[in-house]
Amino acid sequence: MRHINVVGAVAGGEVFRFQMSNVQTWMSAALTDQETCTDGFEDVSDCPVKADVIDRATEVKKHTSNALALVNRYAENSVP
Repeated sequence: MRHINVVGAVAGGEVFRFQMSNVQTWMSAALTDQETCTDGFEDVSDCPVKADVIDRATEVKKHTSNALALVNRYAENSVP
């Protein structure tokens, strides 16, 4: 995000939209990866390690989802 092309945002917004689309894609992929991670534990019997990993992944998903919502809002409001 630090390297988003602000000049591109002013010059018609094409570069900015492309860069923001990339950020949104990567963040969405991170959410999918986190979901896939927890899905992999479905066949594992309950144990403290399983609970800990799922709890931590759930916390990361929550933060990633919130960050994606902020990025989406930024992208919507910053396009010229």
